[in-house]
Amino acid sequence: MSDESLTIDLVDGCSGSVPLARHPRLTHAMPTDRKTWLQIGRGEGIHWLDLDEDISVVFGVKEYYRDEYSIQVQGPGPHDVIAFELDAKAAGKTVGISHFGFRLVEAEDID
Repeated sequence: MSDESLTIDLVDGCSGSVPLARHPRLTHAMPTDRKTWLQIGRGEGIHWLDLDEDISVVFGVKEYYRDEYSIQVQGPGPHDVIAFELDAKAAGKTVGISHFGFRLVEAEDID
């Protein structure tokens, strides 16, 4: 972890990086507090004990589209797309699903 980003190396050789600016508790934390963390479960995420902060890792997806306010990832199915949208009002809070939709391949699939 640097002052700007968190990089996670997975056992399969893949790695991912996220800007700390997306996680205000980590951004404003003391370096000693950032070092006190535990793995969640079998590697599903990281929990910082002194900060009460969690970051989960989404497996089996690849980035499909990204802009300033959102990231879309393609899931394990050939037509599965998950969208993560930046919402400054919800940052740092646990929230529910704000949008759920389907992408149809054929218009005839509508009942």
